[in-house]
Amino acid sequence: FPNHTKQRCTQHITRESKNISDRTELASAIRLYEELDEKIKMLRKWTRGKHSAKSRSEFVTKLEKWLQSMVSRYRRCKHKKMKKFATTLENAGPQLFTFVLHPFVQSTTNLIEQSMKPVIGQRNNRLQLKSDKGAESLCTMLSCVETWKLRKLNVWEELRKVIGPSSATKT
Repeated sequence: FPNHTKQRCTQHITRESKNISDRTELASAIRLYEELDEKIKMLRKWTRGKHSAKSRSEFVTKLEKWLQSMVSRYRRCKHKKMKKFATTLENAGPQLFTFVLHPFVQSTTNLIEQSMKPVIGQRNNRLQLKSDKGAESLCTMLSCVETWKLRKLNVWEELRKVIGPSSATKT
């Protein structure tokens, strides 16, 4: 599916930082977690406002610089878990601020995870699909259908765009 937009879940990133600060009990880890949490909360509020594409893009540039500063501060810590989290943050960077650029993208995956609950049983029951390829195809299809529902798009219209007109409409 071309033109898809990826967003790394900000809540998962924040939670991982909190877990590190809780386990290590280092003052530096606690301060870094608090800064990260505060910044993410501020971003969620900021994105609710009406902003031009240019201002969103400029804001993301500033956020990327801030993120690099966070990564370097995590790397400077002596604790192994904090250094590892620096790599996680760095890898998440390209997909962490998608929700700032595109207002229709959620900052967390929780909404998507909740909407997928009804189809989880089907996804996990690979035996009925006879092959790994069939299971993968079903997962892709169900993911698309649920995403279209969340975006309040007409599922049948979107399917028609992807797979073309059905044989029933050709007659």
